[in-house]
Amino acid sequence: MADTKTEGANYFASMTDLLVGVLFILIIMVAYLAFQIDTEERVPWSIFEPVKVERDTLRGEVQLLSDKVVLLLKEVERLRIELEKAKKINPLERYMVQGQEKRDQIVRGTVEDLRALNIDARVGRASNVVTISGANLFASGRSKLDSLDGAIDRVDRLAEVLSKRVGCYAINPNFGTEEQKICNPDLIFVDAIFIEGHTDNIPVQQRLRDGSKTNLELSARRATNTYEQLVTHEPALVTLTNPSGEQALSVAAYGEQRPMVPNIEPEDREKNRRIDIRFDMFVPKTQEALANFVSNFE
Repeated sequence: MADTKTEGANYFASMTDLLVGVLFILIIMVAYLAFQIDTEERVPWSIFEPVKVERDTLRGEVQLLSDKVVLLLKEVERLRIELEKAKKINPLERYMVQGQEKRDQIVRGTVEDLRALNIDARVGRASNVVTISGANLFASGRSKLDSLDGAIDRVDRLAEVLSKRVGCYAINPNFGTEEQKICNPDLIFVDAIFIEGHTDNIPVQQRLRDGSKTNLELSARRATNTYEQLVTHEPALVTLTNPSGEQALSVAAYGEQRPMVPNIEPEDREKNRRIDIRFDMFVPKTQEALANFVSNFE
């Protein structure tokens, strides 16, 4: 009977030891796994810190770039709106721009034609002016073209060039409505063509042969004589009018008031002694006036 009890006690003791052993093994395995996980997920601070700093820096740069993208998108939208406005430019503004472009084309073409004829011409002190050297037109202190050999012929050539370059861009009695539209489809017209006289700043010392007592009088007579020779050689020039019905070709005189360059050296004064051809373009005062004007050619 005693032996049976002893065997039962030994059996339970063996089972307890076995369970304790198994549990110990499990604890060791769990500890090992925990150690492995901890080793794989953690990195030294000396490595982590630079990476963290770089990451934060990159995040800042990404934010800056994002802000720039937003600003650029706003600028694109602003430009799109401006483009739409430009497309809707009102007819009067468009007509004015076309007029300036045509004026510059007339000036450049006139200069090219005159230079091809060996006449000293250039674009003047403004983009709407053709300048012709007075040294090739008038003798010193004189206002008559016949005071210098070849001057009358040069002015005759100028008359022919003006007639060719301006004929389509003035109201021309030789054109019917349809002919005018074919010649000038945008209906761009000159308002005035001024033959302007200019001198240097050396005062007139005594009454000149033509009666001039001042540079202003001398420049006026030179401009007037040039005008008279132009219309004598090309009478049709006086028939060209602006849309208001006024003669387009006219005369102006400025004496020494509007020099091209300061009157310092002799060559400077020579540049200032000149005849200018100034082109002013017709511009209606309102969009309604423009519409009414255009309707006259329909």
